[in-house]
This record gives sequence, C-alpha cells and structure tokens, in this order.
Amino acid sequence: MCSAEGAAVLNVFSSVMKYQGAKQDAKITQANNTIARREFDRGYLNDLTQIDDNKQDAKDERLANIVKNKVEKINAMAKQLNLNVGNAGVIMKDIGADYQFTEQDNDRAYGIDMKTAFRQENEAWASYVSSINNLPMPYEPSKLGLAIDIAGAGVQYKRDQKTMK
Repeated sequence: MCSAEGAAVLNVFSSVMKYQGAKQDAKITQANNTIARREFDRGYLNDLTQIDDNKQDAKDERLANIVKNKVEKINAMAKQLNLNVGNAGVIMKDIGADYQFTEQDNDRAYGIDMKTAFRQENEAWASYVSSINNLPMPYEPSKLGLAIDIAGAGVQYKRDQKTMK
C-alpha cells in the first residue's frame, strides 16, 4: 500500500506534469497558428495579385477595343467617302453613331470586369479573415490552477494521514 507522503508527492508531480503539458500544448498551438497565418497571408496576397492581373488585362482589352473601334471607324468613313456614296456629313454621323454604340458596349464590359474584380477582392478578404478567425485559440494554463491542484494534494495528504492512523 502506498503511504500518504507517496500519494501526496504523486499528486503534486501529476499536477506539475499536467501544467507543463498544457503549457507545451499552448506553445505548439501558437507555433502552428503562426505558420498558418503566414500561409493565409501568402494565399491572400496571391489572390490579390491574380485579381490585379485580371484588372490590368481588362484595362488592356478595353484600350485595344478602343483603338480597334477607332481604326474601324476611320476605315469605314474613308471607304464611304472614297466611294462618294452620299453626303459626307450623313456618312460621318451614321458611322459615328455605330462607333458610340460600340464604345458603350466596351465601357459596359469594362465596368462589369471591374465590379467582378472588386467582388473578388472582398471575397478574398472575407476568406482570409474567416481563416484567421477559425484558428484554434491556444490555452495557456494558469499558475493559480497549478497552485490549487498542489494545495488539493496537500489537503488530500492530510486526509490520508488521518485515515492511516
């Protein structure tokens, strides 16, 4: 049979080991969270880079469409004027109206691309924040809890001493 002193020592040792284990678990959780945050940061920055690339592609496409539309307008006007098909003012007005419709379509498509990019930025941020918020919180054990456990071992020791007499 175990003595009261042996049981007290075992209880104190067990309390200290439990405290140190919880402290180690907190350090591991904190280290894992730090690594995860770095990965979340990297992923978020990659998302933003891709979104910025898409925005630039949309700007480039818009510019290319503007230039293409202007060239087509000039060519159409030159063709009609060279054919001497009618009133030059009417020809320019007619081709100018087609040009405006094409430009409106171009601007509308660009606006949709920008709205998509802004939505993607918001989604990337929400995903980033959600990921950070879902990390487990490290539980740092309290020294007061350890002291209470050790005090409990002392109380148990006193009880054990009384029952062994």
